[in-house]
Amino acid sequence: MPKHQAILLRISQQIPKDNGMAKQYDSIQQNLAHLYTKWKDYSKNERQGYQTFLTDFFHCFGITFDDPNKLPFEENTGKGFADAFIKDIVIVEMKDKNKIKTKADLMEVLPQALRYWEGKGKHVPYLVLCNFHDFIVHDTRDGSNHHIKLAELENKVDSFTFLLKLNPTFVPEQEAVSRKSAKLMGEMYQSLKGRLKNQDEEVDLFVLQCLFCLFSEDIGYLPSQTFTNCVRRIKDGEDNSANILSTLFKMMDEKDSHRKKGRFENVRYFNGPLFRKRPEIVLKDDEIELLWQSCQMDWKNVRPEIFGALFESSQSKKARHKDGMHFTSEVDIMKVVKPCILDPWNEEFSKCKTQAEFRDLHKRLKSYRILDPACGSGNFLVVAYRELKALEARIFMEYKRISGESYNQVQESLEWFPVTNMYGIEINAFPSFLTRVSLWISKKLAKNQYKFTEPDLPLEELKHIIAADALEVKWDDVDVVVGNPPYIGCKKIREARGNTYFKWLSTRFKDHNKMSDYCTYWFEKVLEDVKPGVRVGLVCTKTVSQTNSRVASLDKVVKNGGEIFNAISIQKWSGEAAVHVSIVNFTNKSKYVGERLLNGKTVPSISTRLKVEKARKGSAVEARPIPENTNKAFVGIMVNGMGFILSDEERKSLCANDTESAKTIKPFLTGEDILHNPNQSPSRWIIDFQDWPLEDASKFKGSFARVKNLVKPERDKKNRERHKKYWWRFAEDRMGMRAAVEKLDKIIVTPRVSKHPIFCMIENKNTLPSDQVVVIASDSYAVLGTMQSRFHVAWYHHQCSTFGTGLRYTNSTVFETFPFPEKYDPSIAKCMKDIETYREKVCSENNSGLTSLYNSLNDGGHEILKKLHEKLDEEVGKSYGLKNVKSRSNEEIIEFLLKENLARTSHIAATGTEDVSSRVLSKAKKTLEKAEKKGTRKRG
Repeated sequence: MPKHQAILLRISQQIPKDNGMAKQYDSIQQNLAHLYTKWKDYSKNERQGYQTFLTDFFHCFGITFDDPNKLPFEENTGKGFADAFIKDIVIVEMKDKNKIKTKADLMEVLPQALRYWEGKGKHVPYLVLCNFHDFIVHDTRDGSNHHIKLAELENKVDSFTFLLKLNPTFVPEQEAVSRKSAKLMGEMYQSLKGRLKNQDEEVDLFVLQCLFCLFSEDIGYLPSQTFTNCVRRIKDGEDNSANILSTLFKMMDEKDSHRKKGRFENVRYFNGPLFRKRPEIVLKDDEIELLWQSCQMDWKNVRPEIFGALFESSQSKKARHKDGMHFTSEVDIMKVVKPCILDPWNEEFSKCKTQAEFRDLHKRLKSYRILDPACGSGNFLVVAYRELKALEARIFMEYKRISGESYNQVQESLEWFPVTNMYGIEINAFPSFLTRVSLWISKKLAKNQYKFTEPDLPLEELKHIIAADALEVKWDDVDVVVGNPPYIGCKKIREARGNTYFKWLSTRFKDHNKMSDYCTYWFEKVLEDVKPGVRVGLVCTKTVSQTNSRVASLDKVVKNGGEIFNAISIQKWSGEAAVHVSIVNFTNKSKYVGERLLNGKTVPSISTRLKVEKARKGSAVEARPIPENTNKAFVGIMVNGMGFILSDEERKSLCANDTESAKTIKPFLTGEDILHNPNQSPSRWIIDFQDWPLEDASKFKGSFARVKNLVKPERDKKNRERHKKYWWRFAEDRMGMRAAVEKLDKIIVTPRVSKHPIFCMIENKNTLPSDQVVVIASDSYAVLGTMQSRFHVAWYHHQCSTFGTGLRYTNSTVFETFPFPEKYDPSIAKCMKDIETYREKVCSENNSGLTSLYNSLNDGGHEILKKLHEKLDEEVGKSYGLKNVKSRSNEEIIEFLLKENLARTSHIAATGTEDVSSRVLSKAKKTLEKAEKKGTRKRG
């Protein structure tokens, strides 16, 4: 029975039939809709607004307080003052949304409300906790709690009918119902995919047809219980799935004029997009049971965004990794949809006063086209469509108020925003079709919610939702672009997408920075295919504002005349993937007029680093690599094969049986060793065949046999031909690095990723650093002191990328661009040696590493070390000609260093040889590659 009818039936059983409760119910819904509009943006504290808010809330249910002496507020319960109390009905406790932000926070208020309840003799059946945006209704009779959002009030009137002295009906939370439904259908999908391996397309279509029918019978597309009765017959052995379901699907694809009377004669014509083909699949018992359990769910309470979760759950981790797929939560989707789509439309709505203005606004809305060029299963498009249909309903209501026409007359006159205005590109066929299903469901839900007279059948083709690689096709001409491009790091693209695709990318995007993440190519397509003035909102990996990825994305946006106007610089991903993301909204090839927001705060401007930076002369120019710094900083070897690496016991055992193999084994230094070993020494060993040919490597029988047995099988599975062909060598042998440090007794090292910027000097001793270490080819304590000083550390923070919660030291953007003093004061080396001595002493005494030491320093410990660092900063400052370094802000230091950098590289810009950082970096990379090829080939 539909919800509205069920509530009316319950009401009719409890009160006289002639009291007009049906109209009262509609009136309550309208009142709650207005309540939401009035209070949805409220952000002041509890005391300022709670009485007005509750007065409005109670008024929605016809409860008024005309007598000022009988207001329900600030009731003394004997155990504290309740914010509101209505005898024998409810106690309400209000909280500040700025402090009590989540459902979990609100639940922590329950003990306080229960004290008030006890103080009133435990007579009140319901307690309500509210922070102006969320309600929790606590039923004191059974201890259950029910969460309702402010936006859901209109559709959840029956959760508050206790205010009318009726028994409420609490609908299960949408999130919980959605997840359970996704799990059930995901399990059935996986079962079918595993069992019917050569019928992928048939399985995909069959599951989508079942999903659509599950929704359809609960939201009014199909007669109630139509699909459930089919599944019941299958479950009871009265029919098989191939016969009865294909028959149902056939009727859904048959026009009314062709229909015959029978079991499905009341099923309407749905058209061909979904039911044109009808795979006949015979379900097994466990699959039938999963489908039957799915039928028991209330699909009215399953959000269309469930399809995204379903798609994620039905894909293997390997497949998700390959395509960089990540399910985006609605919270994050709204951080794009609101600034890019809703804010400009709401602004236009607020300007309309006359009937003609609202008609013109709606005319423009009807032609508004939205593209998600990495749409997955359609979450962004579903949310955007839902929000625009809500806006459309507001336009209709205002037009009705001004014109005096009925709501239906307004719709007939203005018509509707079409679902065909939603455009999407998705590389895989299944999710692209899933997007269409989601949008068909969303259209019906909007029709039901806003009482639209828009025809819901037959289903539209939705030809603009296509299965293709967004980088291979030209994007349609649209008015806004939103989405979540794939998350694949630059070094993983070849592995994920294959050699052929990787080479195609290089050919297709010739000017693109090849050291940038996969998502940055979507920015290239925006610049190519999207017209100027269009707003673009993308959820990307955090690297989009860092180093090479920034050069390839946001820097290009700004250089082409665009502007970032709303961004989240970095946040933990709300989905299951353990990643951090940035959310960026920008205008394409045009300046932005309006308020700019960074991390939710108003700012004057947002840089491509997603930071607020004060305007300065030359600020548009990035720091350039300084020629004197090239070929001095190197990332360590990239191994690609755990069989190369040995414990101390394994080394001793191998060498005992083959003393010659000892010549191929070297100390192996990792970032963890630098951070956590008391003396920063290597804790493991590594077999190193340098760049030798196979015949030379095979002479060392013990070490060669180990590598052949443990590494070769792994390498044979790799995509890169070089890694398979030269399986006995490291993936990157860094011969240029070896040549640069060969004659040095000591070298400077730093972890590539660390919580604290830490630099130290170690004995060279033929040590091989891993790719998690950056090596500086210098044994100068003056250089080391400068790098450990505040100058280089501030530059490090400014220029580096991040990894998780740590900083990533990048030799190209940090070291190569850093302007070292042109002449070092001798005191720098002495200060650094004093710091090294102190660090060695404390780490040795405590048997701890440098991370532990600097954690303690930041917590207020090690005053001596603190003063040594301050002295080092002052001495380095003298070498730059700066005094009172301690009193200077980091921004001042970075400003100074940037000017130094630009002064030392001005001849590069002046000659016009390389005027952008990406080309300078590219040239430096080529120089480095040549140096590595010419590196000394010393064996043994």
